[in-house]
Amino acid sequence: MSYKSPLINVIKIGMSKISRRLTRDFGEIENLQLSHDKIDNFTQKSIIYVQKTLKDYLKNSRPKWFFFNHFNNENIEGKKINLDDDNYFWVIEPISGLNNFKRGIPFFAVSIAVKRNEETIVSCIFDPIRDEFFFAQKGGGAFLNDRRIRISNRTDLKQTLISVQTNFSETLFKNFLNSKKIKMSNIRFLFCSALSFAWLSSGKFDCFLGENLNYNICESGYLILRESGGFYSEILSKGYISLIAANPSIHKDISKLIKQEIKLI
Repeated sequence: MSYKSPLINVIKIGMSKISRRLTRDFGEIENLQLSHDKIDNFTQKSIIYVQKTLKDYLKNSRPKWFFFNHFNNENIEGKKINLDDDNYFWVIEPISGLNNFKRGIPFFAVSIAVKRNEETIVSCIFDPIRDEFFFAQKGGGAFLNDRRIRISNRTDLKQTLISVQTNFSETLFKNFLNSKKIKMSNIRFLFCSALSFAWLSSGKFDCFLGENLNYNICESGYLILRESGGFYSEILSKGYISLIAANPSIHKDISKLIKQEIKLI
């Protein structure tokens, strides 16, 4: 049985408030044949609903906390914040895997992290379709619903299952993925980085390779990954940040291979 701190319980209640509506909206998109413009408008209404519902609830729960915008150290209202003060911030991503959601593909999630100044202290990822609530608190381990989760202990690259997310045709990982080091049958493209983090942390995947990922999702994903025993590193290439996340053994091997490929470019 997991221990949920009062803060995690607050977030879980917030997720429950948007779960039914988000699942219903997804069901409508899945069953309706609409034009692209109508689907885009419908999806935008879902995003606005999730943002507003969560913001109103969280603001009522913690009136003095801010909603974080990582650009220029501003909160969501655009006011400058002094990070030297002792401040708390909500970091919300209403729908990770938005294109999946728009096409009726059941791989999307909502993420919320809490930062104390520049440090993430709590993170949660919620999958409304499977009713799976992943959460972690700094120093307290990572959990799925009421069960402790750990990253996989696989060490053989040939058996490694990898989730990849990139929007680039000339991806940093292209040479690596085309090499014979990893079988293509071991590659998965979820295009939902929140679930890639969550499933990596719970042992479904052994590695996650991502490029130019959403900051808000990473704030949640990194803490859950670390608390489950995982490692991650970032590589800056052509102005974009590429992520390698895995268990310690796989992380070491894949990092070495990818850095060798970079030298060959």
